[in-house]
Amino acid sequence: MRQLIVGFFAVFAQSSMPYAWQGTGSLPLGLSSVQVWQGGVQRRFLAYVPSSYRPQANVPLWILAHGSDDSPEIFLSMSNMQRMAERHGFAFAGLEGINGDFNVGRDANAENPYGPDDVGYTMAVMQQVTKNLNVDMQRIRCAGFSRGARFCSRLASELSNFITGVAVVSGVRYPMPNNATRAMPLIAFHGTMDAVNPYKGQGPEYWGTSVDDAVQRWATFNGCKTQHWKRLGSQVLESRHSDCRDNADVTLVLVTGGGHTWPGSMYNFGDLGYVTHEIA
Repeated sequence: MRQLIVGFFAVFAQSSMPYAWQGTGSLPLGLSSVQVWQGGVQRRFLAYVPSSYRPQANVPLWILAHGSDDSPEIFLSMSNMQRMAERHGFAFAGLEGINGDFNVGRDANAENPYGPDDVGYTMAVMQQVTKNLNVDMQRIRCAGFSRGARFCSRLASELSNFITGVAVVSGVRYPMPNNATRAMPLIAFHGTMDAVNPYKGQGPEYWGTSVDDAVQRWATFNGCKTQHWKRLGSQVLESRHSDCRDNADVTLVLVTGGGHTWPGSMYNFGDLGYVTHEIA
């Protein structure tokens, strides 16, 4: 089984000491539930600090965004992110949408302009974490599944001063307009038989364009000059756009016959389709 997702998180867990932000407080090692206030509303997130963390050395941070009607706990169950964080030495903050949803609609814009300010909530979470951990500010990334993947696409546009890369499963979108002020490294995983967010586009009103179109728009935005295809397994193909500005490659991992699922996961996705175990 090819350790593709694990490898991606491992690569982006490499720290760069000159860009650290020295937090003044502390979060406990391991997993904890943390309260945060934003816009007069108390919300929470899950924080994870690896056992290898020491305040004198910085740590990469991943922002995690779950799918519709889910929770950060479910995201951890399907992604095995806690084990990856411990193994590769990164921290994470698992966001929690109000009533199980994040405010993101078509083209990775706000679904309801009068709804929850989830971008502001994400900022409040990052501020809380960076106050309490020595975070490498050049290694803040976003990983999301389904609606959470669409929300990471939105954060890549709205918070590009902080978010420096995204990894999305079953939900890559290109924000229109795209307000990012930097090239954005991106890797997207998507099944060709995803019935929730169809690979070829259309489907629900919020979905719109195809996965190929969204990925190509990111590659164009990043100024990528070359594209290479590589077979990773009997059902898995990788399309990598490279020679991009600031080395911000754009990669699509296509799972033939794959459903609305997380590759390599042992989670029970019910009737959401096939889960490949050729990559993890």
